[in-house]
Amino acid sequence: MTELLLVGLGGGIGAMGRYMIGKIPIADIPYPVNTFIINVAGAFLIGLFMAAGSRLNIGDSRLILFLTTGICGGFSTLATLSAESLTMLQSGRFLACLLYCTATFAVCITATYVGTCVARIGL
Repeated sequence: MTELLLVGLGGGIGAMGRYMIGKIPIADIPYPVNTFIINVAGAFLIGLFMAAGSRLNIGDSRLILFLTTGICGGFSTLATLSAESLTMLQSGRFLACLLYCTATFAVCITATYVGTCVARIGL
């Protein structure tokens, strides 16, 4: 139960951070710069926390759970995808990583499109 609360608290903190960074006015260009920054920062932070936890022999402690699954997960789910992909690459599972990334983006974009279509027809 403690782990669940830590993930929830961290997720709330991460989501608030994502929201605040998303509100920062950046160049008037037709590209979601804020989201790009959030995803890159989230990927960097989850890598940093994972490596620091391993280096400091913290392992799967509650602090690492709070920082990675909680804060980074709430901040950017792309950070989690990046961490999982890196783990696959480091274990030599290159094809699995390629398929995972390709399928995730293709299926999620398709699911978003289908969701908007369903909403438009009123289901």
